[in-house]
Amino acid sequence: MNKIGVFGVNFDNKGAEAMIITLNEYLKKNYSKDFKLIVFYDSKLKEDFVNPSKNYLIFQGPLTFLNHWLFTINTILYKWLRIIPFYFQTKIVKEFSQCSLCVDLSGFALTDDFSKNSGTRRSLIFLSQALASKLTKKTYIILPQAIGPFKRKLNEYIVKFIIHLSDLVYNRGKYKFKLGRRLKSKCVKTTDIVFETSFIEKYELKECKDFENKVILNPNARIYHKSVSGELYIKSQVEIINKLLSNNFNVVLTPNEIRENEIDDLQICKMLKDNFKDNSKVILNENIEINNLLNLISDSKFIITSRFHLMVFSLILNTPLIVISWSEKYYDIMNSFGIDKYCISDPTKAIKIIDNLLSNFENVKQKIKINLKINSQQINESLSLFLKLLNNPSK
Repeated sequence: MNKIGVFGVNFDNKGAEAMIITLNEYLKKNYSKDFKLIVFYDSKLKEDFVNPSKNYLIFQGPLTFLNHWLFTINTILYKWLRIIPFYFQTKIVKEFSQCSLCVDLSGFALTDDFSKNSGTRRSLIFLSQALASKLTKKTYIILPQAIGPFKRKLNEYIVKFIIHLSDLVYNRGKYKFKLGRRLKSKCVKTTDIVFETSFIEKYELKECKDFENKVILNPNARIYHKSVSGELYIKSQVEIINKLLSNNFNVVLTPNEIRENEIDDLQICKMLKDNFKDNSKVILNENIEINNLLNLISDSKFIITSRFHLMVFSLILNTPLIVISWSEKYYDIMNSFGIDKYCISDPTKAIKIIDNLLSNFENVKQKIKINLKINSQQINESLSLFLKLLNNPSK
């Protein structure tokens, strides 16, 4: 039984869940040995559990900066001295010790673009994971994510050291800073892992029915929090809804991420619905199970999203879309599909883009269809390097 450690996953966000599902399905189809994914969950977990697929075990991982570094110290001491000084981590340290290879699936290990503040603490957390793996003689792989950009030069140096420690790094998009030849030799340019055909086949995904008079609007709590004024962001979303209603569309408000005790996507959707309480054409969806999200997208004319993996789901289903972006990672993917003109950073520009999308609807669908095949082939071919390392992990 080959155990594979997985960092950077939680199911609060459906994109993270889609990535772990894709990895599991890909290995079931392409890896000849028995395996288990040992997931070190990076959000609050009620209890450890076994997934019904029997291919992965999920354990509460470290949640704080301090506990991440205590985990690194524990794993190194257990490897070489067989002691675990911070004993409250005994279970996950012993599970980690049995892994031959570890991967990061977070999507933001190599950038500080996601951080509210400087991002240095987060970069150091990802460094602790790499050190825990390499100083216990494990193969360490960073699965597809963006490399850069950075707000602080220090974070760039930390990420360069993480790449130096890694055995293989999958770069999703363009390099956002200069890498030397030696570091770049460890990197493979690819696309998002969810474009791999294993995910598509698992859910038997079908293309959208463009006769449906329904549009999905998926706001992003991250943009709300990053905005100068949350009220202005809500106002821009209300204007989009009014535009869609004027075009005689039903509007489905749906979150992609739900978190307890904070203003999340669902809370933003509820704020928007409150502006249209008596309008039956504005519908609130609270079911963010992946199957349901895929069915909603499949049955929609198009979607307007600010979440990365709802963008990916839409592209997989050949559903035209408008992306309201807060990070360069969105543009990288939309550009690879030849439809980056529908990726905007200013929510107030969405109204004009809607008319443009509708007038070029079939052309957009054709571009998505052609480039989906290219993206699926690209990720499938690049993952062969991952399989090679999995078959020959560090001794």
